[in-house]
Amino acid sequence: MMQDALAVFLGGGLGAVLRFYVGAYLPSLIQHGSLEWRAAVTTLCVNVLGSSLAALLYFRFALDADHPWRAFVLIGLMGGFTTFSAFSMDAYKLINAAQIGLAAIYVASSVVLSLLGVFVVACVVPNK
Repeated sequence: MMQDALAVFLGGGLGAVLRFYVGAYLPSLIQHGSLEWRAAVTTLCVNVLGSSLAALLYFRFALDADHPWRAFVLIGLMGGFTTFSAFSMDAYKLINAAQIGLAAIYVASSVVLSLLGVFVVACVVPNK
């Protein structure tokens, strides 16, 4: 258990640093649009890339629950890079298990409740 926690810690740190560098440099490569739009496109790119990489690693190297690199790569590295990768994989697993209704509820509630949380905080916390 402690080895897995250390693997998640190290992978998460590396993933977060990678996310930092992508967020620092990618917006400057996007030539058009406001800073907010360029940040949103950067987040979109990170989420799609992270989800795709997580799927590639999961399927190509069978990083399932028993694989020794799972904690470092899927939970740590991809989780530090983007939590969207975990969301995407969870949705895939529900769909693959023929739990389409639960997958739809999971996807819709994740998006709606996350946005709702942002709007609630935006309404409650004073804007500086």
